Amino acid sequence: MLEISVAYLDARGRLREVPAAEASGVPIEELPPVAPPVAHRGRRGFVTDAWVSTTGRVVSCGSLREQRVAMALDRDSTIAAFSACPVELRWDEGGRHRALRPDFGARRHGGERLLLLVELQTPGAVWERRRHILEEAALRTGWELEVTAPATGTELANLQLVFGARDPRGRDPGAAQALLSAFARPRRLEDGAAACGLPRLAAIELAHHLIWHRQLEIDWHAPLLPTSPVWASGVRP
Repeated sequence: MLEISVAYLDARGRLREVPAAEASGVPIEELPPVAPPVAHRGRRGFVTDAWVSTTGRVVSCGSLREQRVAMALDRDSTIAAFSACPVELRWDEGGRHRALRPDFGARRHGGERLLLLVELQTPGAVWERRRHILEEAALRTGWELEVTAPATGTELANLQLVFGARDPRGRDPGAAQALLSAFARPRRLEDGAAACGLPRLAAIELAHHLIWHRQLEIDWHAPLLPTSPVWASGVRP
């Protein structure tokens, strides 16, 4: 059996390392990256920062796929907080020191912690070995392991569109309520925007914000356009 340890940076920026069996209480959803992320050679990758509406913090991702998964995590209503590459798993194998970093660490609203591994477009033997190590670590820490992939196609396009309106700061609660009232029944986005009394572009941007925060609903399998049907959460389309 491999002896796996968990390395992370504590609140003072000091590197800590504990056996996996003793790591269950490590707040992986709050930790900074254990090391700065780097773009991956040989594939589309770059380091990008994204402000997270769930926590008000910034996460750094080393690839487009990771950044797209971060968008979905930020909108996931079951996730209370998450961070990118918060720990490094370490072990010895074949006379060599080995290490790997899960893509994300998160905590659900119920308190359960989980590691997230972003699936490659073409997973191979190395990726499968990486998943196996994470499964071993999850068993010992009591964390869950979730293998995930980014949204694609129309769902991704819609997600990127409303992602730009995610910031709740500076929002007018009265304007939001007026827009929600306008969509008390399903209607086209542009019609509801016109009915709420706000300037058209401001109303559509606010609608995107409310869609992001699940107060307004859409059909995620169809492109989000001014003519798309929109309705308030809890209303039957």
